[in-house]
Amino acid sequence: MERLTLGEKLNGYLALWKWVTIYVLNEPDGRKTFYLHAIDIMAGYQNLGYGTELVRFVHAHSKSLGCRKMFLMTNTGNLSACRCYEKAGGISAAADVVMYEYKK
Repeated sequence: MERLTLGEKLNGYLALWKWVTIYVLNEPDGRKTFYLHAIDIMAGYQNLGYGTELVRFVHAHSKSLGCRKMFLMTNTGNLSACRCYEKAGGISAAADVVMYEYKK
């Protein structure tokens, strides 16, 4: 099997996603954490495993940046996203997480 470079993989995934938003967070102890804020696969490619592969790719990329972990958030009602993240190796860290939003 031919190994693709990061750029080649990224270009391949660009055809599948609408957007991906990521942040690398610097912790007080100097370690880095990777936050996958948003990911959306184009309608014609959903439920075919591409989202799972993209999340795996992003996770591998976070490791290459030296991040100690990657995290993301979704709601329990988003069953498709939950399945995708779990198939990609994600573990639900807490059932009682609440997010607060502050607007301008």
